[in-house]
Amino acid sequence: NLRNKPLVSILINNYNYEKFIADAIESAIAQTYANKEIIVVDDGSTDNSRQIITDYENQITPLFKENGGQASAFNAGFSLAKGEIIIFLDSDDLLLPEIVEQVVPIFQEQTETAKVQYRLQVINGEGKPTGEIIPPRGAKMPNGDLKPHLLKFANYAWPPTTGNAFRKTALQEIFPIEENIYRISADRYLNWLSVMFGTVVSLETEGGLYRVHGKNNYRSEELDFSKLKRSLIVASKVHEKRKELFKSLYGIDADKAESRDLLYLINRIIFLKLNPQDYPFEDKLSTLSNDGIRLALDSPGYHWSRKIFLAFWFASMQVAPKSVAETLARKMYFPQKRGKLTSKLLAIARKFG
Repeated sequence: NLRNKPLVSILINNYNYEKFIADAIESAIAQTYANKEIIVVDDGSTDNSRQIITDYENQITPLFKENGGQASAFNAGFSLAKGEIIIFLDSDDLLLPEIVEQVVPIFQEQTETAKVQYRLQVINGEGKPTGEIIPPRGAKMPNGDLKPHLLKFANYAWPPTTGNAFRKTALQEIFPIEENIYRISADRYLNWLSVMFGTVVSLETEGGLYRVHGKNNYRSEELDFSKLKRSLIVASKVHEKRKELFKSLYGIDADKAESRDLLYLINRIIFLKLNPQDYPFEDKLSTLSNDGIRLALDSPGYHWSRKIFLAFWFASMQVAPKSVAETLARKMYFPQKRGKLTSKLLAIARKFG
């Protein structure tokens, strides 16, 4: 069991977020749980971040390094962390004051827990709530041993970086992170692999604020194929790593797992349909579409209307002209732009569900 008041390490990674870094630090300092350390890793910022971080040096442990990407910042912070529980806080996000105090007893009482996760309220660049929650309320976050689920569905509902607390011993099994691969999306590496070494507890409470401000890698209003390509490659690498762990730890063959990852299939079919000349894998539209339809109808935690919508979307992406497929891709990525017809159809389906 963890000690009565175990040390919690809050690791803040920052790159050129001078506008937000003070808020992130203040939210870590304001935690009602007392036994904590705050490590701020600045990944070679060229703005005024360093001076702002230095202003807090009596309350934090600052680390200034050359730019190396997200995994590099995670590795640097983790190497300094002394806590038995680790929380990674993105510097444009905030933690709500009581979240550390809420997660500590779970790790103490449930000794097999590798990760505790919680939902995040979305705020805009000025800190005002948008009303959105991630993962959304309709997405059921899982509890317990996820390995059987991952063999069947490959992914699960998990929040971005700030929405997770990890047991250090689980992270020690997967650190250091390969820095040349995970310059971005290092949180995917943490969330997909840490659960191989223990169980998950999902809280329905919101534990932090996720800021959408136009510079976030995957929350912009336009399709960015260079970012999408990097994301696909990262997902592919994590799938490979998890296959290795299934084989080495449990003697289980998980070779087909990536074809059961719904988000991964969505991203692959969008890229292959709209930008085939730069697609990084060898796939066929028909295969991706058929896999997506089957998985959409079989995925747990979705209302049947959502399952039908997803199945229809995958089928349409295979046969639609490129101009229509681009519209379908935007409607998938940006739900607020789905328009009156799509929203009305979903509303009618739910009414009779």
